[in-house]
Amino acid sequence: MNKNKRIQPIWILFLTTLFLIPGCMPQVEREVVTIPKSDRVSAPPSIPKERAEEKIKALSRLLEDAKLDAFDTEITRNLLSTYKALKAISQDQRADRASQRIVDLLLNLLNDIEEKALFKQKTVQTPYHEMLGNLSLKRKKIFDDYLSANHDGVVKGCLELEETFGRDSLTPDIGLLFALSLAEKGMMDEALRIGERIGRELEGKPDLMQLRSRMIGWQLSTGARRRAVEGYEKLLDDLDEKEALLLEAERKLSGEARELAHRPREPTRSGLPPEQMAAKPGQLNETFAEVDRLVQGREFDKARLLLIQQKIKTGDGPQAEAIDQALKSVEAAEQKIEEEAAGKAALKKESLKVASNLIEAEEYEEAIVRLDTFSRENQADPEAEGLRSLAIEKIITRERNKAARLFLMAKQAKEPSKKQELLNSSYDMLKALVDKYPSSPLISKIKDNITKIEEELLKLKKGSG
Repeated sequence: MNKNKRIQPIWILFLTTLFLIPGCMPQVEREVVTIPKSDRVSAPPSIPKERAEEKIKALSRLLEDAKLDAFDTEITRNLLSTYKALKAISQDQRADRASQRIVDLLLNLLNDIEEKALFKQKTVQTPYHEMLGNLSLKRKKIFDDYLSANHDGVVKGCLELEETFGRDSLTPDIGLLFALSLAEKGMMDEALRIGERIGRELEGKPDLMQLRSRMIGWQLSTGARRRAVEGYEKLLDDLDEKEALLLEAERKLSGEARELAHRPREPTRSGLPPEQMAAKPGQLNETFAEVDRLVQGREFDKARLLLIQQKIKTGDGPQAEAIDQALKSVEAAEQKIEEEAAGKAALKKESLKVASNLIEAEEYEEAIVRLDTFSRENQADPEAEGLRSLAIEKIITRERNKAARLFLMAKQAKEPSKKQELLNSSYDMLKALVDKYPSSPLISKIKDNITKIEEELLKLKKGSG
């Protein structure tokens, strides 16, 4: 117990000394070490200067595009201002790494918005050689599908080809396979539509038989007699195939003739059907009258067949000479019709060329008037319809741009009355397009623009109220 009492004063003295020692020591001054400015490491620019300037230039060029409507213009202006601000922040040496990271995130977000909002309708241009390669592959697949009797594949391939490369990609050779495959699938109306167009394009053009015939002469002139003989054999095969097709057509026509034989026939002046009239000598006048009727109806093949039948029955002699003369008359009448058709085709080509030139000269309304006149005087023509649709599209684009400028002026106007006047003018301009061209594929875009204007008018009304 006494021992513990002696220890306590010692501990008290020790603790007191421990607390007093720091007060007796000299004060230690801390030296602040500063890094020279030249040795400081600043955060590197987040976006390279060239990239920022490239974005700014691209958006500036986009603003100069006359096809940009008011709504895309507003987005473009906002993006341009934001890119300029981000460029300034990014080049600021005082910005720390956290700020630069924020700039990175905003830049990526802006780039995403730019691609989705502004360039969503702009497709990436495929290099020319790659595009030709794709076209060649699609054509090859169509031919392969046809040779393997995959008519579904041919139809699908032709539709994809037309959708990707346009209507002109259905060249006569591809169009021929398209028509044949459509017929195999039982789609006769579509097969006829394609077949008639392809037939017009192929008519009068050299074919494989003409090429082989000419090549035989070329090969003989160069001493390649063996190859000429091989070409001649192929030409004979082609002729056999065409003869088989001709016989098949005659068989079908004769079947039709048997069906017609059971129907009441229109009597001639002699009171006999044409077949009986042509079968009896001495009835040439009646035969010629029937031929005249067929020629008037442009049934030249039937007229020719009737005369040939009559010639076979009558044999040689004066009547045969008269029949030969009648055959020449049929040929002349057919040639005249073909020349008239060629003249109409040339007139059509000229009319469509004038309309196309008017569209290029931005005289869209005049082009539509001429195309409407052409349509009234001729049968429905896909090319004329295409030009008319193009002219309407140009008019809509022009008027939308005018409405867009009014919309932008309204956004910038300070006075509510002026703002409302400009918005109403823009609205009326777009509404007139909807009323005048209700079937245009651009109507949905116009309606979207009208909705935007209506929203602005509603905001204005609430603000003034």
